[in-house]
Amino acid sequence: MELRRIVTGHTSDGASTVVEDSVLQSFDAAGQRWLKVWATAAPPSFPDGGIEPGLEEYFPPVGGTRVVIVEFPDATAEDLEIPDPDAMLTEFGMHFVNNLAEVDMERPGMHRSATYDFGYVLEGDVVMELDDGETHLTAGDLVVQNGTMHAWHNRGDRTARMLFVCIGAHLDA
Repeated sequence: MELRRIVTGHTSDGASTVVEDSVLQSFDAAGQRWLKVWATAAPPSFPDGGIEPGLEEYFPPVGGTRVVIVEFPDATAEDLEIPDPDAMLTEFGMHFVNNLAEVDMERPGMHRSATYDFGYVLEGDVVMELDDGETHLTAGDLVVQNGTMHAWHNRGDRTARMLFVCIGAHLDA
C-alpha cells in the first residue's frame, strides 16, 4: 500500500504553500515494512523551504523526532522470513544504529531505545511484549513506550499497521 504525504512550507514572500506531494519512502527491516514519514534534528526547527530532513537512522538524537509507519506482516504470510538473531541484529544495525541502547539476542525482536515512543495502532492486532508479559493491542489503542525493553508481534491473520512518533531522550535506568 502506498501512502501519500503532503508537506507544507512557505514561499519566498512568506505565504503558506504545498512544497511536496509524494509517496512515502519505505524500507524493509527484520521482516517488517517501515514507511518514512518525517524526521527532525535536535533541536527541531523548520526545514529550509519545508523539505524533509534525512531519515537515515530510525531512532532520533536527543531532542530530535522520527515519525514512521510500521507494517507487521501477518503470522501466516507465506513469504515471511524470520531472520536468525545475528542477522536481525545486523539488519537493525544498518537502519537503527542511532540511540538503539540494547538488543536481547535471546528474545527475538526485544530491544530498548533511548526514546519516548508514542505508538498508535492504525489497523490490525499487535502484541507488545515486555519483560513481565504481553499486552494485546487493537486498532485505536495508543502506547506510550518509556525507554523500556520491548518487542512487537503480529500473531494475527492480516497485516497490522502502527504509527510511531519517537522523541530522542537520555536513558537513566
